Amino acid sequence: MAIDESTWTVSLSRTFVSVSAKRYTSRADFVARLRRVFDVLAALLSPPLADRLGIRYVCRIEEPSLLQGLARLLRPEVAGTFTTELGAGSVRQRELVDALYRQSDGTLLQARWGLLEAAVTYDLTIPPSPNAAFILDLDVSTSVAQPFSPGELAELSRHFAERQYRFFRWAVTDDFLHAFGGGGHR
Repeated sequence: MAIDESTWTVSLSRTFVSVSAKRYTSRADFVARLRRVFDVLAALLSPPLADRLGIRYVCRIEEPSLLQGLARLLRPEVAGTFTTELGAGSVRQRELVDALYRQSDGTLLQARWGLLEAAVTYDLTIPPSPNAAFILDLDVSTSVAQPFSPGELAELSRHFAERQYRFFRWAVTDDFLHAFGGGGHR
């Protein structure tokens, strides 16, 4: 799959660097590009420390037919009450789960998922959808200060992306992957 470079954004301020992509071919591709940003930053500015590192993945489903079929796309633990029939005259406006998990190595995994009505967002960094949507937002991070080493930061980013993917694969079914052109098999 060819990737349009305009889908990639690097943002830099005095206190952070951020790399975002609307699409990417693989986690390895994402981490390689992130490593290049770390290398350039190290060469130009020589930051002594990285005091926070995080990798975030946001999946948004807006297609009405897929929203109606969430029960087959998500594990029951994730679909939760999204699939519960409501009484006559009731309409589910919004339902959002926000879970925070601390790993034994001190890293955090924040997992947010749920249904949002049109034109609503739960996070100002994510533009609202003009349609109702299901969101799965996974953020793995650490706030332990460490030397700014591009190689070590890239390796930690890869590890975070793998941890994130394990949660994603736990949360979705093979039907989810097939619906979006992926393969199945856990």
